[in-house]
Amino acid sequence: MEIFQFEQFQMIAECGTMREAADRLFLSQPTLSHNLKKLESELGCKLFVRAGNQLRLTPYGELVLGRTREIDGSFKAMLAEVEDMKRREEATLRIGSYSSEIDKRMRTMHGIYEVIQIYKDGSITRYKNTAPKS
Repeated sequence: MEIFQFEQFQMIAECGTMREAADRLFLSQPTLSHNLKKLESELGCKLFVRAGNQLRLTPYGELVLGRTREIDGSFKAMLAEVEDMKRREEATLRIGSYSSEIDKRMRTMHGIYEVIQIYKDGSITRYKNTAPKS
């Protein structure tokens, strides 16, 4: 089973007809019908009752629809988490000064300053400097 099969199944259930679902998915009707038959074959049950061109979910279809929505939500959440993790790895914050006068003032004001380096692999290096107030 593939994620695209779940998305197509959900669209068919939402639309109630193969034609409308195929149009909304930008697929041909035979392709969508083939993919639905493949999903039904893999599950070993009928997901829809066909009445003319209308499709109604069977009890199996109701169950599968609920689960595919859960899977779809989990899949999208996982993708968002991966993207967030990649953004955090790539983020860099640099604070510095080109003037020793600014550095001296900061030490005078705070007495202690710290440099923290965070690397892509998650390791952290900290450097502390305690400077006497002058």
